[in-house]
Amino acid sequence: MDGMVELFQQNSNHYRIRNVGFPASFAVFTSYMSGTPPYNYFGAYIREDNLMHQLVTHTGQPFKYVGTKLPAYDSLCNGDYFKNGVVLERTTETSALYQTLFQCSLGNSHQCAKQYLDREAAGRDSSIFFSGDMVDERNHMTGNKYHPATVQLLNGWIKDMAAVKQWVDQHPEYLLMIFSDHGGKTPNDTGAHGRNDQGNEAFTIIYNPHLVPLPADQQNKLIDQVDLCSTVTQYFMGSGASIPAENTGRLDPATTDMEHKRHLLSINLIQLIRLAKHLGILDEQQSNSMMEYEDSDTVKAVASLN
Repeated sequence: MDGMVELFQQNSNHYRIRNVGFPASFAVFTSYMSGTPPYNYFGAYIREDNLMHQLVTHTGQPFKYVGTKLPAYDSLCNGDYFKNGVVLERTTETSALYQTLFQCSLGNSHQCAKQYLDREAAGRDSSIFFSGDMVDERNHMTGNKYHPATVQLLNGWIKDMAAVKQWVDQHPEYLLMIFSDHGGKTPNDTGAHGRNDQGNEAFTIIYNPHLVPLPADQQNKLIDQVDLCSTVTQYFMGSGASIPAENTGRLDPATTDMEHKRHLLSINLIQLIRLAKHLGILDEQQSNSMMEYEDSDTVKAVASLN
């Protein structure tokens, strides 16, 4: 996805994501939302605390869902998160990525995107969750992520996303987050989604025209899929969102300021101590003793390693 990274590189942070275990979409997506190890291989509702719950509950922002059912909607639809409506798209042989956003009577994908976002998001205290599994479907159908139909689909999407970037640039109150859940396979791969490394990793891009990006040598960092939840949560902490309670991941600070790093890692540390206490891994005395590290040189030392 070099083309997508290049499009947003000026004011974004981007990460490669290491899938843990078999990269089934439901399990990966559940890890992304809750920070838990992969377990949800059959698409059960996410019942534990999760990022969507934090955003909807603590920011007061309703969401609208637009896209295919798998994996996001099936995992989240019982959480009552999408009070602004649901638009489900079907996956067919001629489907395009995010066709509700990019296709309309205007006949121009960039104009369609602007028209849709102006109508559904401009001046509204709300968010939109777009989801599409067309690339995954194409890959399963052809067995080759480099099949011309898949490459054409992706290249068209990257080109269309320039219109979304332009809209966000004009509406900087919005944060744009793009993520994939796994890589793709080639005819030589035995796994359903290919390797979990060597350029076939999942990825995420977080963009806003006012975002101060990390230095170039700290971009494209490889993080575990359980780390994505806490790492993404830091971008919303100012709105009241917290790291989900059952998160087991490590927050990767999106700052070079040492005091800010220490503060973010302290929040992560406290959350993990509370989880360990809840699970009976730590008793009261042990958890209280570990809480003392919150203002210690230990946390500052960990921050210096990031």
